[in-house]
Order: sequence, then structure tokens, then C-alpha cells
Amino acid sequence: MHRGKLGSLMAVGGCLLLSGVAIGMWNGSPVFTASEVYAKQSADAEAARGQLVARAEELSGAFRAVAKVLKPSVVSITATKKVNMNRGGGRAMPPGIPEEFRRFFGDEFEGPQGAIPGPRGGNESGTAEQEIPAGLGSGVIISEDGYIVTNNHVVAQADGLKVTLSDGRELEVEKVVGTDEKSDLAVLKVNASGLVAAKFGDSESLEVGDWVVAIGSPFGLAQTVTQGIVSATNRADMQITQYDDFIQTDAAINPGNSGGPLLNLQGEIIGINTAIASRSGSYNGIGFAIPSNTTRRVVESLIRNGRMIRGFVGLALAPLDRERLEKENLPSDLRGVLVDEVSPDGPAAKAGLLPGDVITAVDKKSVDSVPGLRNIIAGTSPGTTTEFRIQRDGKAMSVPVKIEEQTDEKLAAMGGSNATLPGLQLEPNSPELAAEYGLPESETGMVVTGLASNSPLASMLSLGDMIVSVNGKKVTSANDVAVGLRQGKSLKLEIVNAQGTRTVELRVGR
Repeated sequence: MHRGKLGSLMAVGGCLLLSGVAIGMWNGSPVFTASEVYAKQSADAEAARGQLVARAEELSGAFRAVAKVLKPSVVSITATKKVNMNRGGGRAMPPGIPEEFRRFFGDEFEGPQGAIPGPRGGNESGTAEQEIPAGLGSGVIISEDGYIVTNNHVVAQADGLKVTLSDGRELEVEKVVGTDEKSDLAVLKVNASGLVAAKFGDSESLEVGDWVVAIGSPFGLAQTVTQGIVSATNRADMQITQYDDFIQTDAAINPGNSGGPLLNLQGEIIGINTAIASRSGSYNGIGFAIPSNTTRRVVESLIRNGRMIRGFVGLALAPLDRERLEKENLPSDLRGVLVDEVSPDGPAAKAGLLPGDVITAVDKKSVDSVPGLRNIIAGTSPGTTTEFRIQRDGKAMSVPVKIEEQTDEKLAAMGGSNATLPGLQLEPNSPELAAEYGLPESETGMVVTGLASNSPLASMLSLGDMIVSVNGKKVTSANDVAVGLRQGKSLKLEIVNAQGTRTVELRVGR
């Protein structure tokens, strides 16, 4: 019996073993040899490979087409600086020269002791002026007659600018048409015709995951093409420009790519490469480009006006985060931007906007971030009347606001005021203010540091008064005071000053 079982097991084992080397039967089904299995797998793989390669070739063809069509539109930009050279023994390399220049030129550019050989001749003092390279960047041609877009930081502080075309021609920049530091964009003009101009695409149509191509001159390597995808859109608060609203991409961007185009697979400009996030100073997979819609708006203004004209409404804004929602007793699902301050003479004040209002949309376009709303306002032409959709005291309403032109004076006036109550300026209590006005240093409140004689509050408040509560609620900001100032509402202010504590009741309204 034991032997019979063993024989049976051996038979089974033999059949299992046989299945690896010969055709047999297993429960009535054929068993294939290894060579036949491999042959079938190979045939299936070959069929699949053909399909996959065909698809990959199509994508590769798209990248080839973008590079072939757009490379003639991309230029290298060299910024030069004028320096005084010693005729006798040269001088140390001036500060601000990029490290890549030092590495690239070596001893031919920088002497063994860090000196640049001086030119022959010179003036009576033994010095002569010489232009040296001071920066590298990229640009993109946007018109056949020589208008070129690049970054402001590529051309800023340059004494001279040269453009190298894809065919090797070098052209002096005839004119810096305009620069805009706030968006980090600039427009240059070269004296040429028949150039290959790139077209702008619609950056609003971009979605995360879309293929993109970057062309530029990283480290001086002209006409370098890299590819990647859109990693994110509407990146704000990056502290790169005053109007951050970037496309993030993992297409390789390095020093020298600045000012070059980010392109979609249709070969359209959908961004201007501007910055990278990197610990090493080189590519780490996170690059940022200014959206084409922003670029086009700035470029058109620079060409038409020589400067960028932006809209202004006179608002200081605050994010509507959870803390603010709870503090202002607002619905937890409310989305928008909180009005923190209103410039007394600005368009928003004239339209009736008040501190504490929540802006939810502008011209039916929803807003949920301070940078987003700020960019909408700045991008609106002065003279345009826009519809601000707001929430006030739990009620939705529309307020027409006529946009004015942004000026440095208006911005300075906004920056110099910490309060938005009529004719009233408030600052948080501090040791300096406490000493100046005889206030208790440990008390929290908002100190009156400015008061116009025509203010409706002038008869009730004085310089040095510290507002510590409004309607029994402690205050820590100007907004805490201003939010209660609603038309037809009564306010009870608790005031502390050098003489003691008092209560002021006031009502604002028609």
C-alpha cells in the first residue's frame, strides 16, 4: 500500500516534471513546451511593442515639431556691464559676475590672482572702460520686426544687451521698450525684419498633466530643449514677484533659461520661464513660468505705453481662513476674500465697500485667494466698471466698482494707513506708543495715531486714545474696530488713555 502511494506520487511528479519539457496531458488539457510558451509570449510582446512604439513615435514627432518650428523664435541674451580696467595690471573681477562665467572663461578671463588683464592704451589716469559679460538669459521673438519678450531680471542693471539668433547672428538691442519689475517681464527691440515669431496660447486652458516644452540657453547652451508636464497652476505667494501667479513645471529649467518660452504641443507660448525652486541653484524638478495670458497683457501695455498700467480699487485684503471665519462668525463653507482695509478716497470706498465684507466674485468669476483677486483687479483696465459680488451681514449683494489706475502715490497712501475708518488711523499698542501717550504698556488695543479734523469721529476721539473693545469684544486690529462700523449700527467703544478709561457710544449712518 505504501509503495503504491509512492508510485502514484512519482507518477504525478513525473507528469508535472514532464510538463516542462514535453507535450503531455493534464486533466485532458494540452501542456506546452517552454519554447512554445516563450515563442507565444515573444509574438504577443512584439505585437504590443509595435503599437506602443507607434504611439511613442507620434509623441516624439510632436516634440520634434515643436522644437523645429519654435527654435528659430528663441534667442540667447547676453547682458554686459562697463568696468574700468587698469592699464598696467588689470583689476579684480567685479562683484555680481555669475559663477558660471568664472568657470567657463577660466584663466583667459580671470587671471591667476583673480585679475582681468587690462587693455592696451587707456586714458591719462591709466584706466579704460571695457564691457564684460554680466549675465545670460533667453528670450522669445513675438513679432517679425524684432520685438522680443524676456524677464526683467535678465536685462536689469545691464549697460548693454546682445541677442544671438538661432542662426548664429548677433544683434545689438536697439531699445529696451519697457520693463515691469512687478511681473518680472521686459520687452526688447532689435533692428531686424523677417524674423520667425512665436504665437501666444491660452494659459487658462492648461491643466495639470499637460505636456510642455521649454527652450532656452541654460548655462549658455543655446537652443536647449527640455520637456515635462504642468505640475500645478496658479502658484501664488512664492515671493518671486509682486503678482505671483505661476505655472509650475518639471521641465528642466536652469540658470540661463530665464526669459525663454514654455510651450504647449501646438507650439504656442503658454508661459515665460522665470524661476526655479532649488537648494543647489540648478534643476530640482520645480520650475515656474509666468502664464501667457499675464505676459500678453503686460507686453501689450509695455509696447503701447512704455509701462504697465494696472487697475486699483483701494483695498487691503486678508485670506478667509478658518481662524477668520470663526472670528468674524461667518459660515464655515463661505469662500472668498475678506476686506481688511478700505482706502477712504479710493474706488472701493466710493462704491460703498466696507471692512468685513467678503468678496466672493468679480464679474461672475469666483475668487478664493488674495493673490487671485489682486491679479484680477490689477489686470482690469482703468475706467472699467466691475461687479463685485460680496457677502455682508449674511446677505449677498452686488456692488459696482469703477477701477482707477494704480499709481505709486496711491499704493504709498494705502501702505501708510493701518486703519480704514473715516479719517482715522490706528496702530497696535506698543512700548513706544505707550511711552508717547502715557498708556499702560500691558494693555492690548488699537491706538489712535491719526485723526482728520473733518472725521465724524473727531469730536469723540483724540490722538493717544486706545480702543480696547467694541461692543464688549476685545480688539487686536483695525479691522476689529472697522467691522462694527456698519451703516445704521451703534458702537460702544471702551477707550483707555492717560487720564483713565471711558466709554464712547456712536452711531454711523444716514
